[in-house]
Amino acid sequence: MKFLLLFCYLPAFGATWYAASDGSSTNGTYSSPWSVPYSVTNTNPHLQPGDTVIFKTGGTYSCVETNNAQELGHILEFRKSGTSAAKITYQAETLWGFSFDGGLLIPDT
Repeated sequence: MKFLLLFCYLPAFGATWYAASDGSSTNGTYSSPWSVPYSVTNTNPHLQPGDTVIFKTGGTYSCVETNNAQELGHILEFRKSGTSAAKITYQAETLWGFSFDGGLLIPDT
């Protein structure tokens, strides 16, 4: 008796998380989104390479963090970007649906 083994390679898809200007650092769901700073920090244990963070429509996040070491003034630093093979995607829920008021610092991977 002969057996034929077939192996399929399916790419891994990451999780989808949500953040909002009035969110908190709870569970990152649509009904209970993360805060904007928590969604981009390297202390967020849930966010993994290949994941997507969607900024909910209708929000404006005022960047109030100050990075004195780089003298950039008020910034929001995206500290978690994934890997070269599996980037973390940050996007607005709808086109022009979310805005940042201040500076952004996005690291190279």
